[in-house]
Amino acid sequence: MKINGLKSVDYVLTTRELSRLLFKNKIDFNKIKPQKLDYQLGESSGSGIIYGISGGVIKSVAELFIII
Repeated sequence: MKINGLKSVDYVLTTRELSRLLFKNKIDFNKIKPQKLDYQLGESSGSGIIYGISGGVIKSVAELFIII
């Protein structure tokens, strides 16, 4: 799959592969100190939380247009 000659996906990791990488590198989420988020994509509206409920996707889209 290419778009304009470029691959649309560079790499894919399964949850098993991610788990193995974390274990191999001895990364323990319980020992990681919380840090301030950098918000590379701007402020979050929080709409993603409602995706799992009936009508959640359309509600988040509607909120997007209200914000803009």
